[in-house]
Amino acid sequence: MAELQTKEELNILQEEYVPLPLMISHLREAFDFPYKSVFSLRPYAKLMQENMKTACGYTRSALQPVISEYMKYTESEDFSFEAVSQEPMFKSMVSLVIPSMIHSDQLNFISQPFKKELKVATPKFDELFNDGKWELKVVPELVLGASQESFKQLVTFILNKFYNQNIDEGYSSILIFRNQETLIERYYQLLVKLDFVDVKVNGELPKLMQSDINKLLNNADDPQMFLKTFPKDMFEFHGFMMGSFVDVTDLEVVREARYYVNNIEQDFDLNNFHEQFAKYIISFLNKPNLTVGEAIVDERNIYADQSLSLTGLTGNEFMAMDARRANLQGLYGKVFKEKDTVFCEDLSKIGGISTLVDRVIANGYKSLILHPLKDKTGKIQNVIEVGSKLALDFNALSVSKMGRMFALLDEAYLQFMELLEGQISNIIKENFTAIHPSVEWKFEDSAIQYFNEQIKGNIIDMPPIVFEELYPLYGQSDIVNSSVIRSEAIQEDMIRNLELVSNLISKWLDKRQIHILESFLIKTEKTLLRIREQFSSNDETEISNFLQSDVHPLLHQLHERHPELSSKAYKEYFSALDKDYGIYYQKRKSFEKSVKKLNNKIASFLEREDQKMQSVLSHYFEKYKTDGVEYNMYLGQSLLENNVFNKYDLQNFKMWQLTNMCEIVKLVRRLSPTLDIPLETAQLIFVYNQSLSIKFRMDEKKFDVDGSYNVRYEILKKRVDKAVINETGERLTVAGKIAIVYLNDADKTEYLGHLQYLQDKGYISPEIEDHQLGELQGADGLRALRVTVL
Repeated sequence: MAELQTKEELNILQEEYVPLPLMISHLREAFDFPYKSVFSLRPYAKLMQENMKTACGYTRSALQPVISEYMKYTESEDFSFEAVSQEPMFKSMVSLVIPSMIHSDQLNFISQPFKKELKVATPKFDELFNDGKWELKVVPELVLGASQESFKQLVTFILNKFYNQNIDEGYSSILIFRNQETLIERYYQLLVKLDFVDVKVNGELPKLMQSDINKLLNNADDPQMFLKTFPKDMFEFHGFMMGSFVDVTDLEVVREARYYVNNIEQDFDLNNFHEQFAKYIISFLNKPNLTVGEAIVDERNIYADQSLSLTGLTGNEFMAMDARRANLQGLYGKVFKEKDTVFCEDLSKIGGISTLVDRVIANGYKSLILHPLKDKTGKIQNVIEVGSKLALDFNALSVSKMGRMFALLDEAYLQFMELLEGQISNIIKENFTAIHPSVEWKFEDSAIQYFNEQIKGNIIDMPPIVFEELYPLYGQSDIVNSSVIRSEAIQEDMIRNLELVSNLISKWLDKRQIHILESFLIKTEKTLLRIREQFSSNDETEISNFLQSDVHPLLHQLHERHPELSSKAYKEYFSALDKDYGIYYQKRKSFEKSVKKLNNKIASFLEREDQKMQSVLSHYFEKYKTDGVEYNMYLGQSLLENNVFNKYDLQNFKMWQLTNMCEIVKLVRRLSPTLDIPLETAQLIFVYNQSLSIKFRMDEKKFDVDGSYNVRYEILKKRVDKAVINETGERLTVAGKIAIVYLNDADKTEYLGHLQYLQDKGYISPEIEDHQLGELQGADGLRALRVTVL
């Protein structure tokens, strides 16, 4: 029989869905219950009789006749379920057990103890399981583990009842049903209760220590071990199990959609993305007549030539109809005006107003929901269409319910577009030089010159890309004390990791004396004492190697070899560790997450502001993310293809830079409380009023200063952020302040004028500090102005 079951399991596992009766039959036969099982309502009736003693008079007078009548049958030796189930009082008794039996929409049943042989079921249950329309999704864990789960339920029941254990014995499992006609999936949670099961013990129960009980629990999937302790003739089970299937589709669909969103990079294709979310939406609303479309309205979308829309149009055709015009009439115009979800419960009432809606109607749809998918700037890129072939199929409540799914869809779409842009960017980087838009014309000129010489038969090197007489602007927003915060985060994680492993080892040593484990405990405690007092960068590597190379392998081996050691403590310890790093990584992860979020916010702000200034005057801009953000800007005539550069442009950009530094301080102040670890930044501007040249390095694919004299600018720029005030030794860069490092009095006079503008605008406090800086290698005699941002 075992071989036949294995073959059946193999056949089932090869399918995605199997007919419901086939799966139920398999699950019923998978568990060969080793003890005698008798269906009876007597345990319930006895309990009811006991409860009648304290019940009110009205309850006793109503229920006592039913219970007394039924007790006659249960006490009879020739009791037969088939006979008693025909009695009038039987239905009354059953309705007392499960009141929902009288409700047509409930999926409930009662069966023999530990047997999947149903005795009574609700009409809805019979319909679902016997109408031949439903199939069950094949979940390998369910197919292969059905017998083990049933036996675990038996083990916990016996140990709870006779050995004072307190183990949750309620059986709960999620099953996915699919309608063969509509292909809609529904999720049901199977709940089984054993409240009305009595056990008759034949003979004397064995005396078990807690260690014996733990051994049985640790091997609850081994029937032979249990039967060796409790032979087959020891127990008889009388009574019934109660079961119910609870519809949890909404929760499970949202959970699956959330998982899909979090792992979207594993399925990086718009068609798959669209198809998957269409499936979620249809199951979520439980409407088989729905179709989910998608109107692409972004001309840059690589799928713009595909037709996913309920209008039947491709993205290019959709855009050719000027669908995004603000004054467009009809439902599609409304979604672009309001930039929010809109719907129409009866399209026939608005037909003839919009060509797009008329196309939807022509394709057979009578009601429609439209939801915009926007990029990170708020611009609508696509429109999700949920159409029904039935009029009045949507209303405000169903659209409101869809809000949860649309929120996930918005998040998924943003992630999808970021990943798509990342892939496209990688292709560009692999095949082309990343060229700043402001200097593309220079590269084109150089390429044309090179191409023309090749046509003439001349062999030349690629003409150099050089821009002369440029004025640099340099700024940075550096995270204050980032190295200290990072070190403290590492220290906290290392301490917590050692505390956790110490706790686990101590628990195990209480159970069994293992000398090498004790030596690890001693080393762990000594290390803890030391790093609580003083922590160095070398400690991280030393402790990580000790845990991952020595402690963890031993813990794994001991866990396998000695089942009496606490499995719960073992699992709790390793579940607390980071899956990628194999050690405790909470505080550092919070720090890194905070740094990344802060950097991204500052970088995004600079990118937006730079785009505004590009429209004022074309210039070169590049930024870098470290523990903070720094950037270089270059301005000058040689960067301009069709414009004229003058000194007022340079003054304008310097004032823009100062204003933006103030805005960054404000941005950081607003953002800091929302970070896992609050962070602050110190702002620095380096003033260098001499012009210089930059040259594109073909080997490194980037611009760099050109000429030995200009290298001084790079040297000074890299060293000024470490500067201290000469009089006090205080670090120049301070949170909430802007430091402006300058070289001569002319620079000071110029920037005092700019700072007066900031004071007039209410950006900075009246006090302006002027400091002599301490000596820096190759950069002596530097001075700095420092102001506080309000």
